[in-house]
Amino acid sequence: MTANEPPIFIVGNPRSGTTLMRTMLSAHPNIYITHETWFYIWYALADDGVSASKFLDCYFDTFSYRWLNLPTAEVRAAVPSDLTRENIHLAFQAIIRLKAEKLGRARYGDKSPGHTAHLPAIFRDFPDARVIQMVRDPRTSVDSLRSMPWGCPRDLGNCLVYEHARKEVMPFADRVLRVRLEDLRSAPEAQLRRILQFVGEPWDDAVLSHAANSPDPGDMPPLPWFQSASHPVNRDEYRLFGIAPERIGLIETVCKDSMREFGYEPAKVPNRPGKLSTMMRIKSETRDTIHYAREMGKIFSGIRNPDRWREIAEVWLETLAPINPGWRDDFETLTSPVPPARI
Repeated sequence: MTANEPPIFIVGNPRSGTTLMRTMLSAHPNIYITHETWFYIWYALADDGVSASKFLDCYFDTFSYRWLNLPTAEVRAAVPSDLTRENIHLAFQAIIRLKAEKLGRARYGDKSPGHTAHLPAIFRDFPDARVIQMVRDPRTSVDSLRSMPWGCPRDLGNCLVYEHARKEVMPFADRVLRVRLEDLRSAPEAQLRRILQFVGEPWDDAVLSHAANSPDPGDMPPLPWFQSASHPVNRDEYRLFGIAPERIGLIETVCKDSMREFGYEPAKVPNRPGKLSTMMRIKSETRDTIHYAREMGKIFSGIRNPDRWREIAEVWLETLAPINPGWRDDFETLTSPVPPARI
C-alpha cells in the first residue's frame, strides 16, 4: 500500500451486514479488513487525562485487540516513540497495517459499526479514508437487534439506536459509499464492482467466494451472528416473515426518515394498526427503553477507567446481561472465550 491508497473503513447501522461486507472485501487478494478494533470507541471512553502511552498499554488488554492475535511488541516497534493524544491514530494505523501484512495483504482497513460516531476523527486523521456505510431495512435490522446481547428488548429502543447511527453519518454523506444489505445479497457482483471501484482496487472473482477465500478464518469471536457472515451468500430476497403488524407499524413510524432516505417502502400487511394504536404502543415501550438507556450508560461510564479493561475482557458477555436478559433465550449455551493478552 502506498501513501496514495487510504485505509478502508466499514461502518453502519446495527445488524446491517458489516461483517458480510468485511469478509467479502477480505477475500480480495490485496485487502484485509480487521474485525471490530473499536479503537476510536475505546479511545473516546478513556478519561481525558489518560496519556497516549497509558491508553495503548490498556488497549492491548481489551477483547477487541486480543482477537487480532498480534504480538504487542511488534505493534510497539511500529508506533512512533513520541506518541501523543494528537497522533494516537498512528498506533491504530500500525495495528491494522501489521495485521494485513501478516496475511500478505497490502491494503488495510477496519470494520467497526460503532465508528459511525467517530467519523469526524476518522476523516481528520485519514482525510482520504474510504468509508463504506452498510444499511439494512430497519424492520429486519430492529427485529434482529432484539436478540443481541447489546440490543434493547423493546423495538422502540432499537429504532432509536438505528436512527442515531443514520444521523451520525449524514454530515459525511458526500464522502461515504452507502450499500444496502439487500442489494449486496441479491446482486453481489454488481455491488462489489461498485465498492472496489470506490476503494480503488481492481476486480477479482475471489470476492464472490468469500467463504472459500478467507485469509484468516479464526480472526473473530466464535459467535453465531459473526460466523454466519462466513457462509455463502443467500441471495433470496429479505421478507418480513414473523414480524407482527403492530411491530412493523412502530418501526416504520419511528424510522420513517430512514425508510425514506434508504429507499424502503412501507410494508403491505393485513391488520395494520392505526396511528393511535401505534402511538400507544410507542408509549408503552418508553419506560423499558429509558431503562435500557440507563443501563447502557452505566456500563460505558463504568469502563472509562482503562485499568479495568483487562477485567472486562474476561467477562464482556456477562457485562451485558442487565441490558437484554432475554438474549440468552436464543443462545443458551453461548460462550465466547477471549484469547489471552499478548506480550
